[in-house]
Amino acid sequence: MKYPVSLSLRHKGKVVELDAVREMVVLLGVNGEAIGTLSWDFVIDQILAYRKRNPRNGCRQKEPSPGFVQKLINIHSVLEWGYGSRR
Repeated sequence: MKYPVSLSLRHKGKVVELDAVREMVVLLGVNGEAIGTLSWDFVIDQILAYRKRNPRNGCRQKEPSPGFVQKLINIHSVLEWGYGSRR
């Protein structure tokens, strides 16, 4: 399923695609090019790690910061491909 980004001014026009077959989150650019991917495991681990650091907050009540998904993609890319490498 594809979800267009429309409320975030910084990322308006991009698309977040959920690939249930491969269990991946794919970020597509404004021209439809794949910018990056994250496994569902990685996304879930990040959410759980956040909750462990903030046990008094419970579930997040507000929207994540505008660059949250991009930061996750950048971290994942560095871990998967190495700092500064190109695909």
